[in-house]
Amino acid sequence: MEFKIGPDTVIYFDVGSRVRPSGESVLLRILGLDRSGNCAPDLPEINLVRAANVPGAARFLPKKVDPLCPEAIQEILDNPGKLYQMDGHQFEDLVAGICRNRGYTVTQTKRSHDGGVDMVIEKTIDGMRHTYIVQCKHVENPRRRIGVRVARELMGALQEWCTTAAILVTNALFTRDALQYAARQASRLFCWDRFGLLGLMKAALR
Repeated sequence: MEFKIGPDTVIYFDVGSRVRPSGESVLLRILGLDRSGNCAPDLPEINLVRAANVPGAARFLPKKVDPLCPEAIQEILDNPGKLYQMDGHQFEDLVAGICRNRGYTVTQTKRSHDGGVDMVIEKTIDGMRHTYIVQCKHVENPRRRIGVRVARELMGALQEWCTTAAILVTNALFTRDALQYAARQASRLFCWDRFGLLGLMKAALR
């Protein structure tokens, strides 16, 4: 499928899971396009395969807001309840942004096929490369606690990934059993709760 945006502007799309051999496949949600370039908000997600001669195409693509821009950080710090209003994917992007702010290289895994690991972060410290797997557990109910079972499962994944350590992140709190289990794992498992996240976000504003 192709969209003719202007007399000299054509964007080529592949709808669905098929990928053409030529061009790089980048998954984007295109809002507001039909075959004539008019608004069509009910269009499905489109697999962008190739864009040729498209100097004006950027105006049709949604701008991704940096989850760690100062305005977004301050908004959450002023109202921490917003941590519960975002969805799981937005929370993962927030955590990824925090890690990048701390100097880590972040590789996010394929969503829904991550095996419990949402991202891998890496950083060189004192000449040594440190690699961590990260799992994000987002909840909508602030009273919910993340239990020891989740921590144990992540430690199992650590054996498979063979990384330096694992980090379990939540916008809620951990149960006492989970914290005691993490303490027994010493430097192999780190738990970030909502207070830890807010502290890192405050640091990002400095």
